[in-house]
Amino acid sequence: MPAGMEGVDRRRRFLQPKEGTQLPGYTGYCPQYKFLIGLTYGNVSAKMLKGVKHNPLTTSDPGQAAGPRLAHLPRFDGTRRLTEGMVPGYTGYIPRKRYKDAGTYGRDSALSINEFFGDTKDAVRADRALRATVAQAPRMTPTASQEETLQKMDCFMPRKVTLLEDKRSFLEPPMPGWTGYVPRKKITEVGLGRRYAVVAKNGFCEQKDHMDRHSSLRDTPVTLERNESPEEEDTGLLDRRLYRPEGMVPKYTGYIPQRRYEFGNTYGATSRSLPVCYHDKPTFGSYIRSQALQVST
Repeated sequence: MPAGMEGVDRRRRFLQPKEGTQLPGYTGYCPQYKFLIGLTYGNVSAKMLKGVKHNPLTTSDPGQAAGPRLAHLPRFDGTRRLTEGMVPGYTGYIPRKRYKDAGTYGRDSALSINEFFGDTKDAVRADRALRATVAQAPRMTPTASQEETLQKMDCFMPRKVTLLEDKRSFLEPPMPGWTGYVPRKKITEVGLGRRYAVVAKNGFCEQKDHMDRHSSLRDTPVTLERNESPEEEDTGLLDRRLYRPEGMVPKYTGYIPQRRYEFGNTYGATSRSLPVCYHDKPTFGSYIRSQALQVST
């Protein structure tokens, strides 16, 4: 006997406590101990343990009641997950367990697993019987040849590649909410103050014009002699102006020359009153050169 047990027995023989009394120093759990005040530890523990009653296990307990024999419930062999005697706390999936109520975990799990395996075996048996019936049945003879059948089907659905026909045009704008790339949407004035469909259509159109222009430059002969007068205007650059005569959208966050010196007007009126917007030249540089020529003359 260990030395600690001999000390406890010696103390019990010396104190001769009542039956069920715990010796002072016991660190285990005593029910309702914190609600009793005014008695010693030994008397409190004897009083509490004397009032504890244990109800005997009855046969009406659903966990122990004799139920129907589970013929399809597999026994535990260490290789299966769904077997008899499922431990409470298992977090895996048990077929049909969610439809069982008012029973213990073990009983409901056993019934669910038994029903699942029983129905599985019945389904496999029925499938095999159906396959055997189909294999024994006489084969049906076709009423038309394969070529004739395909010819009739071609009247409704022609057998040819239709991917090229279903391909959309490059200039067709996508649906609003499309997260793909739209050319020139964020770097030019195409995406300012317009609906998504208009922005996408204009962006694709400008991109196609840009691609066509570059393609045409490959076949265009290059001439080194170019005589241009200061008043010559390039009308092709009018559509490429960033600062438009109608003014800028209030949400435009870019730089506008000379705007910091204008006060008292709205954003649109201020931008329309600036030379960088209201000039009628193809570019602002052409406008500056024309003004310089007027001053010099």
